[in-house]
Amino acid sequence: MDNHSLKIMEYNEILNLLAEEAGSQIGKEKALALFPSDDIDEVRSMLNETEEAFRVLDEGEIPYGGIRDIRIALKIARHQGRLDCHQLLDVAQNLEVLQTIRAFFNSKKDKYPFLWRLIQYLKPYKDIVEAINTSISPKGEIYSNASPKLSSLRRTIEDLRQTISSKMGEILKSSHHSKMLQETIITTREGRYVLPVRAEYKNQFKGIVHDQSSSGVTLFMEPLSLVDKNNRLREALLEEKEEIETILRQLSHMISEEVEFIENNLV
Repeated sequence: MDNHSLKIMEYNEILNLLAEEAGSQIGKEKALALFPSDDIDEVRSMLNETEEAFRVLDEGEIPYGGIRDIRIALKIARHQGRLDCHQLLDVAQNLEVLQTIRAFFNSKKDKYPFLWRLIQYLKPYKDIVEAINTSISPKGEIYSNASPKLSSLRRTIEDLRQTISSKMGEILKSSHHSKMLQETIITTREGRYVLPVRAEYKNQFKGIVHDQSSSGVTLFMEPLSLVDKNNRLREALLEEKEEIETILRQLSHMISEEVEFIENNLV
């Protein structure tokens, strides 16, 4: 169909109205890119699909919603990049919606045969969805049971933190140390647990200075007796970070292997 005919039909205005009804940004863009066909068989097929789609909408049956724009995430995955937690959750959300849509039309393929013909090729990707949802919380945090190593590391971290906190508490309650402290609080500097020590007691308090207050009257010192525990905690935290990175890369790799098919299923 030539441009003059399209203009007379106000075809672009029709596309804009259609795009306004789309449920996702990708859907809007695909709606705006539609072009009339001059193949009679294709036209008949598309009319049948459209008629069925109207019936689905009129009956309010289609379980559609929650689609995210994941094209940036898929572009990263295509280049073997590592996705962050929220990008992985968005991909899982889209795949879950596709699962739901496919299951819906599979159960009604006799009622909507033309739409089922389009949708039957959607892959469910249940393994990817399950892997992501059992590794990452809805808030975007990695679950401890995402891997045995991470679970073990987090138990170690919690044990070390409790031990350090308990030892720090003993120092705070000690009559020998109480006069040396500016406040009876435990704080951290550069990931290490420290106590606020009065500057004049620097030489009496057995510890390492990590910071000082702007006035210089308070030094934030790590007790020598806890240096080893703090070192072990720091190492465990670094290992935790590395393990989280490994988990994210493994999940991203699962998407990378299927990225072409997932892109083809975008709606």
